[in-house]
Amino acid sequence: MTSSNASSDASWCKWAIAYVAAPFALLQGIDIVAQQFGWPEGVRRGITLGLVVGFFVTLVLAWYHGERGAQRVTGTDV
Repeated sequence: MTSSNASSDASWCKWAIAYVAAPFALLQGIDIVAQQFGWPEGVRRGITLGLVVGFFVTLVLAWYHGERGAQRVTGTDV
């Protein structure tokens, strides 16, 4: 494994860890608000599903762009 591959691997791992931590905190806050205001269960499930899909999108984008971030996000990436 070359050093450029190792740095790229570390980059997507950092993004994966950050993306797991942030939505976990967000879901905790949403759960409190949802219980307080009586949100339907479907809303909470939809938010959770959106965060799960976002996790995989984040991993793909972090892998594609690597640590340098020299590439630009185009319309086809989104």
